Parts: sequence; C-alpha cells; structure tokens
Amino acid sequence: MRSGLLFISLVCFSPLSPAATTELGQELNLAVQDGKPSINVVYNYDKSFRWAVSYRTELAKPALEALPDEMQWNLYDQKYQTYFNGWKKINREQLVVGLLVTDNENEVRNLLPRQGNLVLVFATLGPQGRGAEPRYYLPIGKFCQELAPTTFSDLTHPGKRCDAILPSDLARNPPISSIDQLE
Repeated sequence: MRSGLLFISLVCFSPLSPAATTELGQELNLAVQDGKPSINVVYNYDKSFRWAVSYRTELAKPALEALPDEMQWNLYDQKYQTYFNGWKKINREQLVVGLLVTDNENEVRNLLPRQGNLVLVFATLGPQGRGAEPRYYLPIGKFCQELAPTTFSDLTHPGKRCDAILPSDLARNPPISSIDQLE
C-alpha cells in the first residue's frame, strides 16, 4: 500500500508533470503548428545585440481572464537561481501569443552563454505593487536542448547551437564605450 501511495505522489505531484506548479509558476503548453511547437528564438551579437522569442501557447481563456490585465516577464537562470534583468511589463494576452525582445547589450551578453539554463517567467505584481509573483513559465533551456536548431536561430554564427555560445564568442565583439573608438 505504501509503495502505491509513493508512486501516486511521485507521478501526480512531480515537478516534471505538465500540470505541476513550481516556484516559477506553471509551465505553459506550447501550441503545435505543422507538428512543431510554436516557439522561435532569434539572436545576434555582432554589431548589435538582440535576443527575441516568439511563441504561441494553449493557455485557456478562463485562466487568462483570471489574470490581471498587466503582467510582467523576466528570464531566470536555473543554474545560478537568479533573474537576469528587471521585470518588463506586458499585457496578459501576451501569454497566449507573444513576441518578447531585449536589445540591451549587457543583458544579451549575459544571457546568450546561459541559454541552456533559461526559463522565461511570467508574473503578476506582488502585494502593494511590489515584487513579482510568478504564475507561468516557458523552459527556454529545455527547448534549447530539445528543439535546437529548428527553433533557435543564431544570426551571427548560423548553425551554432544555442547552448554552445561561450563568453569568449562575445569577447570578439567588445562593447563600444566611447566615440573615439569609432574612428
């Protein structure tokens, strides 16, 4: 009897279960189009720095309507258990169909070598408008490992895997810190 209860608790309450809720919220299920998950991640890191993700999920209308109109997103590094940047505002409809972009050079430099560990977290504002309360997430790192190269596009080095970018790849393109360096 005990082994049966252990099995049920491991299966039903496992963080790997699609319905499981973690400290990052509940995983959003991606919509499938032409047999492929609806997610694309595109990035470049040569003269300009940009990281963008577009996606379509299957979040049910009642769940979406239960959320406040204003949400926020951030990237979370599972390995180091830290968020990357400040929370950025979005409207709740962007949990169903979204395009999220960061073109802050420092953010892109930090996140590209860590794509294999990233989670895209969607949160509501915490009590009294402070902090964030994670509600849903998309496991970017898992998608990087399982869906690359079809859903990840490195525009600087086409064909390079999303989890193979090293800090040294970015060092070849140091940031321009003054006008004098342009001459």
